Amino acid sequence: MSNNEAVKTSSWVRLKEFLGVEVPSEMKKVSWPTKDSVYSSTKAVIVSVLLVSFYIAVIDRIFSAAFQHLLK
Repeated sequence: MSNNEAVKTSSWVRLKEFLGVEVPSEMKKVSWPTKDSVYSSTKAVIVSVLLVSFYIAVIDRIFSAAFQHLLK
C-alpha cells in the first residue's frame, strides 16, 4: 500500500471515529433550550426584524424625498 492510500484510509478511519463516537458523546453534553425559550426568542427576533425594517423603510423614504427635491 502506498503512502497516499494509507493517508486516505487513515482519514476515513478518523472520520468514522469522529462521527460515530465523538459527535454523539458531545451532543449528550449539549444544554438544549426549552420550547418556551425557543418561542420567546423567536418572537423577539421577529419583532426586532420588523422594527428595524420599518426604521430602514422610513429613512429610505426620507432620503428618497430629499434627493428627489434636490434633483428638481
